[in-house]
Amino acid sequence: MQMLAVVGVIVLLGAAVLGYVVLGGGSSSDDAETIADAPEGCPSKTNVVVKSDEAGTQNITTTNSNFLMWGADDARIVFTNYALDAADVYSNIIGENVLTVIKLDNEDGTALATGSYRKTAEDGSTVRPNQYTSEYNISTEGLAGGVFDNDASVTIDYIGDDYVCGSINADDGSSSIVGDFIAKVTKQF
Repeated sequence: MQMLAVVGVIVLLGAAVLGYVVLGGGSSSDDAETIADAPEGCPSKTNVVVKSDEAGTQNITTTNSNFLMWGADDARIVFTNYALDAADVYSNIIGENVLTVIKLDNEDGTALATGSYRKTAEDGSTVRPNQYTSEYNISTEGLAGGVFDNDASVTIDYIGDDYVCGSINADDGSSSIVGDFIAKVTKQF
């Protein structure tokens, strides 16, 4: 009788372990999307949604969030639904791949800093703001389009050697890039 009880316990333990593994116990892919040492004030993972007729709805992951610096005053926030080749940003726009690029620069040549980067001046004037975003592009194999929202903005909350974080709000009614992000920094200069 004792032998039967031991076998029963072993079977139950085996079933519990199998259920734990099959049902997603332990580490998950969500853990890979979380930055454990995210700087203070930054989200621990990216929560950006990119939408357009051509691209559909893309929920951007932390793994596919990049901040490519072309100089101290010039950078691109790049979101993809595939592994980006930072040395050749536009090389893999094939099949179902979607590339989103937001260009940031400081008109006066000073280094990028925290703050609001806008397409147009906040006061509605035609004067280009110093912290400027000229492009909000969404590209697929069949179309290079964009978000044509004059009030589009990117708020940078943190810039460091490893990460940049902030939020994006660009929505023209048919295409949009909206959400909070933490992106890994790659210097291209």
